[in-house]
Amino acid sequence: MFTSTGRPGSWARSTAGRPRNARVARVDADEARELFETRRALDPEAIALACKRRTDADIARMQEALTHLLPVTRQWGEAALIAHREVHQAIYVASHNTVLVRLLDDLWDKSDRYRPGRTRLASSRL
Repeated sequence: MFTSTGRPGSWARSTAGRPRNARVARVDADEARELFETRRALDPEAIALACKRRTDADIARMQEALTHLLPVTRQWGEAALIAHREVHQAIYVASHNTVLVRLLDDLWDKSDRYRPGRTRLASSRL
């Protein structure tokens, strides 16, 4: 769950039950753009490798992930974001390239701080 810190452009994950000394990462438009650009460069390679290396188990995982896919809108909230990530992750895990999987997982983790704004934007287009 993301909440506003009260400062424009700042969001924090809920830390219920966790220590209160959590650091709040500033939202940075340049970083968001760079994360997207990097994913845009790596995703096609992950897909190409997955096409060559996927196993029957990988195909089953991708099909299962697709059954949970929801539109990324405020209505579906965090469940849609999780389902969206699981679809992408099922594809790039099927690449069987551990370095690429770690890079893409890290990019998704870093992108999480920008997700609340994307949800609001997507829901306003409905």
